[in-house]
Amino acid sequence: MAEVEAAIQEMFQAPHIQVMKTSSRLSKIFLTAMVYELYKTGMGETTFEKIATHSCETTLR
Repeated sequence: MAEVEAAIQEMFQAPHIQVMKTSSRLSKIFLTAMVYELYKTGMGETTFEKIATHSCETTLR
């Protein structure tokens, strides 16, 4: 069980996780929209227009 706890701690200490924790709310919204678009399309890239559209739709609900 200690190995699992160590793995979880290591995961949350990763630099990209730390950046997300300290990001502004708007940055988190854009990151979430980007991940959503990437999963939805299955592509490795997307456009700013698609991210901005999804961000606006999400925040205006």
